Amino acid sequence: DTFLHDSLARAWSHCGGSGTATVELESTLAEVVEVGPVSASAAPATAIACLEEATWALLLPASFSAEHAQWRVDL
Repeated sequence: DTFLHDSLARAWSHCGGSGTATVELESTLAEVVEVGPVSASAAPATAIACLEEATWALLLPASFSAEHAQWRVDL
C-alpha cells in the first residue's frame, strides 16, 4: 500500500534509520491493532524502536475499510 510505504518511509528517515527496514502490522478498519516484528539491517535499536512507535501512531485513512488486514511494508 502506497500510504503505508510513504508514511513509514518518512518515519524511518525521521527516526534516523538507514538501510532497509521491514514492518509487519495488522489493522481493523482504520486502526492499527498489532505491530511486529519490525526489523532493519545495520540500524541502531533506537531507530527500530522509533519506527515501531511511529507505526502504532499511524492514522489510517478511510480507504482502510477491511475488517481485518495484514500488511508487510519493505522500506
